[in-house]
Amino acid sequence: MKVLMGLLTVLALNTATASAQGQRQAPARSPDEEFWLQAAADSVREVKFGQLAVERGRSPAVRRFGQRMVEEHAQAGKELLEVRGERQLELPDLSQMPQQKQLWEKLARLEGEDFDRQYMQQMVEAHREAVKLFEKEIKDGKDEAVKSFAAKHLPTIKDHLKLAQEVSDNLKGGPGEK
Repeated sequence: MKVLMGLLTVLALNTATASAQGQRQAPARSPDEEFWLQAAADSVREVKFGQLAVERGRSPAVRRFGQRMVEEHAQAGKELLEVRGERQLELPDLSQMPQQKQLWEKLARLEGEDFDRQYMQQMVEAHREAVKLFEKEIKDGKDEAVKSFAAKHLPTIKDHLKLAQEVSDNLKGGPGEK
């Protein structure tokens, strides 16, 4: 929880600093900046959803997966701040992502096995999309710092996807721990 609060505090301070610098009209963003913003939004979401899984998950495997998402995406969020450097990019929070906020609210109303299944299904889908996003950045990106971030974190995202699929399959009655 301290990691989550620390990350959210850092993100809020950096957002306030960028806003205070008087950016009146957002300039057109490069594809690398768009990647950065999407990766940042994904990390914020994974931390928030992971915390929910730790609190509401019934299965020990779901709770462990959620804790791993909190820890690893919080660290990735910190690294994204370093990659951002002097770019005038503001980090989103969940309230700025209506679709993700709605999904979080839906998950927050679920309990037990229903929560576990829905959360893990969302994690599989989210990590499939993240793999595509990171592979595209590695292939097409122009900003070396951003491409390097994507290359460094793609194996971890693939690990998350594999683990999410395994936990999800086990919840559906496959072999292994439930």
